Parts: sequence; structure tokens; C-alpha cells
Amino acid sequence: MPEVTETADAPVNAAIEAPPTWEELRESGQLIVDLEDSKLAVYTGDLGSVVLASQEYEDANPRFIVLDPDCVPALVAALHKAHVEASALAAQWDAKYEAAEMAHAEAGGAASA
Repeated sequence: MPEVTETADAPVNAAIEAPPTWEELRESGQLIVDLEDSKLAVYTGDLGSVVLASQEYEDANPRFIVLDPDCVPALVAALHKAHVEASALAAQWDAKYEAAEMAHAEAGGAASA
């Protein structure tokens, strides 16, 4: 498997196959996050690798993580676990925000009565 260093701006094996553009990834349905200031894609790289590509607004170039396909099940499991935990935490924060909004509205209503 090709190695990627922290300073690499493309997979080391990019000479074999240049990484796809964001537009190509968008057209192929592999661009998962497609915001003006944040992009994330997952695609099959050359030599049978799985590639995660990302770019934030402050990044001059995309970042690549090249994975052996055998690593993908553990990644999927970790993503699922993080999703469940993040969803539960977001629900807790939403409930706290709603309660604070209601308390604020009630306090405002009581003050005007």
C-alpha cells in the first residue's frame, strides 16, 4: 500500500492515476460533504485502495488518507458509533436549548403581565 506523509497533498501513487477533481467526485456521487468551506469524498483509488479526501477553507490543497480495503469495516463501525453518540448529544443540547428558550419566553411574558 502506498504511504502518505503528513505533508503530501496527494496520494504517493498519484503518478499512476491523478486524484479526481471535486467536480468529478460530485458528478460520480462520491462527494459526501459539499459545502463552500468544507469538502469530503470517499472513492476507490488506484491499486485497490480506499481514499478519503478532504479540504477545508483554509487548506491550500486537499488532504488524502489512503486506506487498505481491509480497514474499511472498522472505519464504518467507528463512524456508526460516533454517529449514534453525536446524535444523542445533539438531542440533549437541543432539549436544553428548548428549555432555556421556553424559560426565557415565560420570563418575558411574566414581566409584561
